[in-house]
Amino acid sequence: AARDARAATRASTADATARRPPKPLAPYRPTITVVVPTLNEAGNVRRAVESARACVSTSGRAPEVIVVDGGSEDDTVAEARAAGAAVLSAPRGRASQCNAGARAAKGDILLFLHADSTL
Repeated sequence: AARDARAATRASTADATARRPPKPLAPYRPTITVVVPTLNEAGNVRRAVESARACVSTSGRAPEVIVVDGGSEDDTVAEARAAGAAVLSAPRGRASQCNAGARAAKGDILLFLHADSTL
């Protein structure tokens, strides 16, 4: 009899729990890092960085922008810094540069953007 009473109590508790609405989840506000690999993109990089920085992420903040330069011989690095990007150097090659940017990124979400593109 005691076993039946305990089973009935567990069943009624389970029913009551099942009827409760779920607790709302805390809002997820990911941060974003935009990685821009470059090589001799002085004429394009400022526009790409500024367009990325103008985007407001769901966290309410502008994304982190990292330009990863592969040894430019023009003013790419100066233009990127002037536009507000963090600048890294990496061995030439898109994969190497993207990987270096990904390692340095602090954001929850990574976006890779060509220097001649805008958001």
